[in-house]
Amino acid sequence: MVVFDKQAPIYVQLADHYKGEIVASRLMAGDKLPSRRDIAKTFKINPNMVQRAFKSLEEEGIIVSEANVPSRVTENQMIIQQLKRDALEQAMAVFYDTTQVLNMDPHEIATYMTEYFQKRGEQDD
Repeated sequence: MVVFDKQAPIYVQLADHYKGEIVASRLMAGDKLPSRRDIAKTFKINPNMVQRAFKSLEEEGIIVSEANVPSRVTENQMIIQQLKRDALEQAMAVFYDTTQVLNMDPHEIATYMTEYFQKRGEQDD
């Protein structure tokens, strides 16, 4: 469930929510989205905010909408992969800023990252 804050317009936060659902593979290429009316009811927001969010997603090519047909996630894998790269780049920017105070060599950080991913992979097995 999305908890809207006052930092950004609701429609932007809603669009970001759906981008996140796609990046996390909770929404897949070609999946149908709920109706604008249902989304407005679910999130208790004005249907115009949902319309604006969908318009933004349509303009970015992330969703496809046609008259009298439910909107759906694009099947264009290049767009979906770009969404994932964008999300990764945002996470990496935060990580980079955080590690700058450590004053460590980038290769040393990369070694720790490799070890971390290996440990996490073992834990997930």
